[in-house]
Amino acid sequence: MLCLNCNKAISLEKINYRNIKYCSKECRKERARKQYVKVNKKNSSGTVGAINELKVAIDLFSKGYSVFRALSPNSIYDLIILKSNELTRVEVTTGHKFVNGKISYPQKDNSKFDLLAVVIDDGEIIYNPSANYKNIGNEKEIRKCNFCQKEFETRKNSRKIFCSFKCKYRHWDLMILNFNQKSSPNGHIL
Repeated sequence: MLCLNCNKAISLEKINYRNIKYCSKECRKERARKQYVKVNKKNSSGTVGAINELKVAIDLFSKGYSVFRALSPNSIYDLIILKSNELTRVEVTTGHKFVNGKISYPQKDNSKFDLLAVVIDDGEIIYNPSANYKNIGNEKEIRKCNFCQKEFETRKNSRKIFCSFKCKYRHWDLMILNFNQKSSPNGHIL
């Protein structure tokens, strides 16, 4: 078996140990970096930051806050929100969620803002309040999966309706199957 990054042969001990695709940690990291650059090459970091600020603004608007955005990219905070005559300083940053569920994002000086909004690669927004501040967007609720009816926990006001990708894709497979059966002239699957 060959490494996906450098095309060197992978030793048999590594292949038997687990499903290995790379000859070393360095090759795995290099491949991940190449994939990240490939996906994100169309936008500069400043553009990505502005897009994420707008995503957070929309999310906070939908939660009933009045949102004000800084005119300068060098402002102390990115957004200010107002609700019930209470102003809150918001800092927006971009983060990454790993397969194991851990989230990585740049550390910020908590004294300069009241609320940190971390926008993950897939568009999910996680709110982390600084010390001694209330939690705005991380309230959880229990829902039932639209496919398997199993209960699962999700963020309040989330659009998530399936407990897993497996249920989501099974649901869509059935939808396509039903559509094909209805659109077939003699009832046979196309």
